[in-house]
Amino acid sequence: GIDIVLDSLQGPYFQPAFDRLSRGGRHLVLGAASMTPCGPRPNWIRLAWQWLMRPSVDPLDIIAQNRSVMGYNLIWMWDKE
Repeated sequence: GIDIVLDSLQGPYFQPAFDRLSRGGRHLVLGAASMTPCGPRPNWIRLAWQWLMRPSVDPLDIIAQNRSVMGYNLIWMWDKE
């Protein structure tokens, strides 16, 4: 399996990558580019659908499988004083 995943897309790529993690593997979520609107106007229906269909992970499963999902908002890392 994979030891570490650096995920800036999420969407349909999250679950296949998470499923391939080895025991002790880490899935770092660094963004959600798949949810970024394209074009001058957002398609609110598409965004709502993506929001409803976003991936979810059962905390009991990640304990049993010894995996982790961690999220970082990189913008805030440079805003600290």
